[in-house]
Amino acid sequence: MVFKLAFQDLCATSNHRLANPRWVWRSRAELENALQSLSLKKRDSKNRRLERDAVVSKHREIANQRRNFHHKTARALVTDYDLIAVEGLKIAKT
Repeated sequence: MVFKLAFQDLCATSNHRLANPRWVWRSRAELENALQSLSLKKRDSKNRRLERDAVVSKHREIANQRRNFHHKTARALVTDYDLIAVEGLKIAKT
């Protein structure tokens, strides 16, 4: 079970820490730039259509990066540990 420990690290167990993926910030900035550029294009123009395709491509790239990170993380946990248990805790609100 992977849970968020801090912005710097992800923690799976007490001795297994994963570095926070740094590509998130760069990809977010690139997507924001592409969206800003798209908003400045005239409607129904060829340049807007090309920019829209670039935005779609950037969204797809980010989705693939996330999927790849989750897959690698899960695969590393499976290869490192013999038993993985998930516990459902019911924590009362105070």
